Amino acid sequence: MLFAGASCSTIPRTPPPLAVANSSAVEVLVSPSRPATLSVQGEGARPVARVGERVLTSEDVLAHLLRTSGGGPTELTLRQQVLAALNQLIVRTVIATETERHGIRVPMEVLAQERTKALEELKLHALKAYGMGATPERFTQLEYKQPLDAWLAARDEDVRERWLLHRLVRFDGIRADRVELQVILVDDEALATELVSKLDSGADMSALAIKHSLHETARRGGRMPPMARESLAPAIADRAFGLLPGQRTGVLSVDDGTGRRQFEIVRLLRRIPPRDLQFAEASAEIEASLATEPLSALEFLAWNLRMERLYNVWIDGTL
Repeated sequence: MLFAGASCSTIPRTPPPLAVANSSAVEVLVSPSRPATLSVQGEGARPVARVGERVLTSEDVLAHLLRTSGGGPTELTLRQQVLAALNQLIVRTVIATETERHGIRVPMEVLAQERTKALEELKLHALKAYGMGATPERFTQLEYKQPLDAWLAARDEDVRERWLLHRLVRFDGIRADRVELQVILVDDEALATELVSKLDSGADMSALAIKHSLHETARRGGRMPPMARESLAPAIADRAFGLLPGQRTGVLSVDDGTGRRQFEIVRLLRRIPPRDLQFAEASAEIEASLATEPLSALEFLAWNLRMERLYNVWIDGTL
């Protein structure tokens, strides 16, 4: 995979591939052995994750799960709920650390506006569900098994986290050395080799990506958002950051994380140097960019993977 790898919680459990020497035309990238996990001693709460210096325990996950479940029905299994709660805790830990480090604060007017909007929406939901005279207090108690104040406090936290997250991702991008790549990903080595031959003969990479690539960027001609080195598998990063704009690799053979080989072709579109700015200096630029181009799932995943590396995140593989 082009990314460093991700589990269902979006935090990688296994290390990304490393390059090994290969005599064929296809560069083979293999995954190293899994590192030892944290030792667990004693009874009671056990470590289930580590984010930098902070250790998250099973009690932390349980408390978060109970606090955010809302009491409503869910289609997720218990294991999926636990992994989702753990991932939220990991992301929140990173957000809290990064916002404190850069001195970023959510404007009070943002929270006030969002709370007003939430109350108006609750009034409408209450009216539709229970008719005239129904109140937001009754609605949250019946639907979410929570008093209104508790529901609003949880929503305030979600608003604060979302606001900070979107700005942290863009701010981190400004300060990171990044590459904008174009990629084609296929399952068949023969097809990958054929595509390289066509590219060598002048074929359009965007058209080939749209037609053949299995990567989620295929509909955009294989074009990816700018990526920092830590968002990419080390071997891919080494190759990408070693290219000049317009240059591309041959066929790269990678493990998709499940033991299956896939084949990639990567082209460097441009290199974006880092800018050493404080958040206050970049704030206007960030707000303008979010207004015209909201944060994408792919952009968030790239940031998530970069933070996983920078914070040396570990997750208990037995979960």
